[in-house]
Amino acid sequence: MEEQQLQKKTYPPPMWARNTSPLTRRLLFIVAGVLLVAGLAFAGYSIWKGGSGEDDIVFCTQDAMLCPDGSYVGRTGPNCEFAPCPERKEQEGLFKTSGTVYGKVSIGPLCPVEPCKNPPDVYSAQTLVFAPSGGGRPVDEPFYAPLSPDGSYSIDLPESNYSVSLLGCSYLGCGAVFPKEVFVQANKTVELNIDIDTGIR
Repeated sequence: MEEQQLQKKTYPPPMWARNTSPLTRRLLFIVAGVLLVAGLAFAGYSIWKGGSGEDDIVFCTQDAMLCPDGSYVGRTGPNCEFAPCPERKEQEGLFKTSGTVYGKVSIGPLCPVEPCKNPPDVYSAQTLVFAPSGGGRPVDEPFYAPLSPDGSYSIDLPESNYSVSLLGCSYLGCGAVFPKEVFVQANKTVELNIDIDTGIR
């Protein structure tokens, strides 16, 4: 029997290959390979950058807040909030760089005939201002002590002389009472009580 030879079926090359030289085809393959590698590299970099969290970095301002104990804290965290002040330690004999001022503010009379049937709350919205007036530890910013509903207050201040006033005080006796001067000594407590005449008669 005669051996039958299998002939492979051949296909003609594409039109673009027929009209280009071997050198041109080689250059086209090289360019295609370079573009493929560049695309893969860009995709890998995009995935890495997306997972690295670089876009989430927050740069906070460098301002600082003065704490009652005389120390300073800066801004931190994703919301750039001030870090909490150091906790107060009330251990006996522990030296502090600040002192405490406490007392009570009395405002009256509140109506022509006292006691008033419905006395207004004149204390909760009031705030004492302690402005450094020189001497002791130099501090520029004033300190604020909100009053409790009964007029009492307490505040820790760095050692210094302070000029005390009531924020937005418009009563008749404000001019005669304020400003008051007080010296705050480190590790000491000072009592300061204030009486304000409203002028109501």
